[in-house]
Amino acid sequence: MPTLAAMFPEGAKAALPGLAGGGEGARAFAGIRAPDGTLLHDCGTGASVTLTNRAEVAEIVFAGGAGYGDPALRPSDRVAADLLDGYVIGGGVAGAALPRAAE
Repeated sequence: MPTLAAMFPEGAKAALPGLAGGGEGARAFAGIRAPDGTLLHDCGTGASVTLTNRAEVAEIVFAGGAGYGDPALRPSDRVAADLLDGYVIGGGVAGAALPRAAE
């Protein structure tokens, strides 16, 4: 039985800017994926779609939060802890002075 889904991600068009030198947040996304993860339909800023296969996945990814402050000015041990805790990814700390691993 077909299923109608209204897919309207808030924040798909423009990322929220960071404050005080922080990086911008991630954009939202909505789409339909095949069971293997292949994107079948990108809903852009919004669309009503019909899922015709029980294995299709309706995916909505919410917009990510923007950064606050220049990561290059953050203490290196705090940046390293943020990376370990998954608060930021490597690209989000470009230019930050990270502590080196013990040799």
